[in-house]
Amino acid sequence: MSRHNVSQLITLFEIHDPQRATVPEEFDQVCRMRLEPESAPARLPYGERLYYFCSFNCAQKFARSPENYVKS
Repeated sequence: MSRHNVSQLITLFEIHDPQRATVPEEFDQVCRMRLEPESAPARLPYGERLYYFCSFNCAQKFARSPENYVKS
């Protein structure tokens, strides 16, 4: 399976800096990329919530069928 132009599994690391202020995080409901709401390029309301997206492409996919991406 290929996601975001990655054809094979890779190991990812996250560096945690305890001095850095924590910023609320969201996940793009389509590609599951972690986002900071303030810098997300796209956002759409659905139901009683605002969803954030890493790209307009992901926002369009979500808008076409949000029920496929939102857990009840």
